[in-house]
Amino acid sequence: MNESLHSHRGSNQGSLKQYNENIIIGLLRQQGPLSKAEIARITHLTPQTVSLIFKRFIKNNIVLQEEYIYGKMGQPSAPFSLNPEASFSIGINIGRHQLDISLINFKCKILKQYSLRYNYPDVSVVLNKITQSLNKIFDYLSFDQKQRLVGIGIAQPDKLSKWAEVFGVDTNILSKWDDVNIINEIKTLAPQYEVTKMNDVPAACLAEMFLGNGNNHPNFLYIYLGTFIGGAIVLNGQLFNPDLKFTSSIGTIPIKNGSGYSQLIEIASLNSLEQDLKKNGYDP
Repeated sequence: MNESLHSHRGSNQGSLKQYNENIIIGLLRQQGPLSKAEIARITHLTPQTVSLIFKRFIKNNIVLQEEYIYGKMGQPSAPFSLNPEASFSIGINIGRHQLDISLINFKCKILKQYSLRYNYPDVSVVLNKITQSLNKIFDYLSFDQKQRLVGIGIAQPDKLSKWAEVFGVDTNILSKWDDVNIINEIKTLAPQYEVTKMNDVPAACLAEMFLGNGNNHPNFLYIYLGTFIGGAIVLNGQLFNPDLKFTSSIGTIPIKNGSGYSQLIEIASLNSLEQDLKKNGYDP
């Protein structure tokens, strides 16, 4: 069992209640059902602190008690797991070549997903697909489930308008993104929910931190290989300054290319691979 302390150690100070709750939720999400004794051992929280947290969890239907485990030393243990119906969220990923709208439950399982591939992100096409998909998701959710929908998160590259030349389209088409406040657009469609937005690369890095190999490593460089290559940095288990431009912009790294130099983004991205395949007669 993984017991990485950088992401699982709690605090017995009463003022850190929410922090401890998040630690335990993350632990259950990563490792599956655990008993209160196991959680106390891994997090270094006192059994009393863990018991108080689980009283709140049970009251708010955040966890489910699994069947008792017999045959070990001492009293039978009762593992707890996350209740997948405790909450729901919607993720919208607006990519340069693909749009994804996903509904996930509290255990991060995708319940519904709607996708659209395109040669370039036309504003009207993207917003129309988002509108259709959100309507389908709201029709799918029951009234009670809608009450447990905690919000909508958007991941989107910065400055979509500047890639018109790369996509081979008129600059006036993509420049429309400069006039769009995507958060307000989504709030208009779902005014009762909180809407947040983040650059696509640090958003992907956060997913790696919590759901991938990143939860085992407190410090790492995350490399995002998408239409264009990007990067993000995690230090001491925290995403490093996602709003500070160019701190992890690995795409601008100069790379020897024949007799001269190119930027990494020009030769190590899916877009450059696609162009090379086309030049050599392949259909990417």
